[in-house]
Amino acid sequence: MGVRVCYIAETAGWFLDSISPFTQNADRVSPRKSLKLAAFFVATGYHPWFSHLISITSPAANSSDSDASLNKEEHYRNLFLSSSAPTKHSGEASSSSNDNALEIEFRTLLPFLPEPRPLSEVLAEVRENLTAFPNAMVGEVGLDRAFRVPVDYHAIPRVLTSFSIPLEHQLTVLEAQLELAVELGRNISMHSVKAQQATIDLLARMKKKHGAEKWNRISVDMHSCGLSPQTWRELEVGSWAHFQYSSVSTVYSLQSFVVLPLLTMISFDIADTFLEET
Repeated sequence: MGVRVCYIAETAGWFLDSISPFTQNADRVSPRKSLKLAAFFVATGYHPWFSHLISITSPAANSSDSDASLNKEEHYRNLFLSSSAPTKHSGEASSSSNDNALEIEFRTLLPFLPEPRPLSEVLAEVRENLTAFPNAMVGEVGLDRAFRVPVDYHAIPRVLTSFSIPLEHQLTVLEAQLELAVELGRNISMHSVKAQQATIDLLARMKKKHGAEKWNRISVDMHSCGLSPQTWRELEVGSWAHFQYSSVSTVYSLQSFVVLPLLTMISFDIADTFLEET
């Protein structure tokens, strides 16, 4: 049996891209110039850990450069500090004290964040990359309710904030990329951590919207799979997606002590390749 290597980009761009999502003018490396691709599955898409960098609202047509910083702050403030934001903060302080602490934390984080990119621009870039590679996958995309935004993603050690990305925002970014995958007939590498019901609902909604025949033409790799064995069985029985690949993360799945029950639950006539993320 041949070995197939799957190398998946964390953010939109070429899969060999060394560009940081927090850097505006880094040099990009084109895989067409640097690597023979026969042994690789190329993938492009926006990982949920970086979905907060995407604006899902269109900027005003008459906005000026002087408004850019205001728009940036407003974007991140709406994500992290709105009344519905899933903020996490330790302690039992009063509401006022808690709000003050979150405001200070937000002010510390804001300088490390880039200007948000419009979703339409991100989708255009992903489409361009998929067009350049006719067999490329869409990924790694998905949902993650456990992730907390770091102050500086590249710092060692990485300091986490109290802020997580609202699930509805993640869903909007994810569903737009899934739509692109269906349109172009591309397989999907899908990350799912602590978002079992949202994952089931989304896959069911996609199948209903596009019809079983069109939706099942593409395969889904449930990557970094945080689903319970029962949820996996529900997905298979409901035929919400065609699973060509299944994979777990040694970081998330082993810590949750579900990896062995999950492996026994997977029907390998449905998911014919198993991948492990270390």
